[in-house]
Order: sequence, then structure tokens, then C-alpha cells
Amino acid sequence: MRVWLHVVAVLALSSLDFSSLAHAAKLTPKGIVDKAMARQLFRAKGAEMTIAMRLRNKAGETRERQLFLRSRRDGRSRTMVRVLAPPRLRGTAFLFLQRTDGDDQFMYMPALKITRRIVGSSKNASFLGSQFTYADLEWSALEHAHYRQLGDRRLGKDDCYQLQATPQAKDSAYRRVVITVRKRDFSMLAVDFFDGHDKLLKVLEVRRIEQVGGLPMATRLKMRNVQNGEVSLLVMGNVKLRDDLGPELFTKEALAGP
Repeated sequence: MRVWLHVVAVLALSSLDFSSLAHAAKLTPKGIVDKAMARQLFRAKGAEMTIAMRLRNKAGETRERQLFLRSRRDGRSRTMVRVLAPPRLRGTAFLFLQRTDGDDQFMYMPALKITRRIVGSSKNASFLGSQFTYADLEWSALEHAHYRQLGDRRLGKDDCYQLQATPQAKDSAYRRVVITVRKRDFSMLAVDFFDGHDKLLKVLEVRRIEQVGGLPMATRLKMRNVQNGEVSLLVMGNVKLRDDLGPELFTKEALAGP
């Protein structure tokens, strides 16, 4: 989405009245997604936070990871993620650099003291054993998809747009994804992922949205794999908006940490 994603991972909060139906009627499917992306916290100049990741398998057994995330945006997105726990993974770090033709991703392995680039089909691998893949954390996956608008959807008390995105990357693990965007404020509320055979694979739900520094932020995310029954829950905390994070913090050399 990023988000996260990312995300789908991902700023310019406008004073325009986005609830205007006349204005909304002029939006293209890609325009709706662009509005939703523009309202994400990671479009701020810089941010830091901790992430609690809980992984639950089909039998109900759980594992946990504690992460630290730092992000900067200066025309493009740069994100660093470092594992704090469990001890066997502590120090493992990831760097995500937005590019116009596909994001660069790197992983630092402290036991070997080496950094390797994550490329091609490797991006479809699980991120830290979760139901998120490395590809799910790319900005470019959303920005370069082909979009069309589906029928509207009501999710709980919210009227929503439904948009279908077809990935353009030949090595994508998804045939298509369906994005649910709340009409009144353009918040992304859900994403359905369909596999190469066009069967529903995963469902990403935004369980909680909070205001952080005047910006909307999804602080609780649930990714459910409907085919294997596994679930990944992300809870964000200790969020700090920062405008002093220099580019030197987002390099391969910086992955090893202090």
C-alpha cells in the first residue's frame, strides 16, 4: 500500500470541496485513485513510525514482528523499514525507492553483512512471512496500472467508488485488483487482489483511519488470504511527521544502521 500499503503504499491536501457531485462526476477512474493517493500520510514530506505486525496462520497460531519505518518525499517516495524484533530478524532492513519505471528495492541481511537488490519475480515473494509481497509495497504498481470504474459500492455506512486496476508489469502476480474508495473524502478502504486465474486471492481492509498532523492515515490494516486462510495485521503507532529527514538516510549504505 504501500500500503501499503503500499500500496497502496502513499502531499497535497486541497481545500477544494471533494464532496461536490458535480466535481466528482468529472473525475476519471485514474483521477479518483490519484485523489486517494494524494490524501495518504506518506505523501507528507517526511514521517517516522513503528509498526506492529501480527501474522496468523490457518490453525490460529501467531507470530509477531516489530518494525521501524522512516519515509521521505521530495518529488518521489523513499522509504526505509528496519526490523526491531524478533531477535533473529533484528537489524534486517529494507529500502524502497520510487522510480518512474518501477521501484528499486533493497534488503540488508545483518548476519551476512550484505545488501541485495530485489528484482523481477522476487518482488512477488512474501514480505517478512506476511501476506504482503514486496510488489504490494510499490508506488509504481498503482501509478502505472490501467484503470476502469466499476459500479458503486456501499461499505458499512459509506458510499464508495469501485475501481479496477490491471497491472501492466508482465511479472505481476495479480490479474487485476479492485480498489474501494470512500466518496466523501477519497480514503481507500479496501483492495481485492485476484490471482493469475482471476480468482480472489487476498483482501486488504483498512480497519482504522486517524488524523495525524491534519493528514488522514490508515493506522490499522488487515490483509486476509482467502485461499490459504492466513491473515496479516499491521498496527501503526508513535507517528511523527518530520521535514528534516535528509536523503542520506535513504541509501544502501545507510541500511546497515548505526
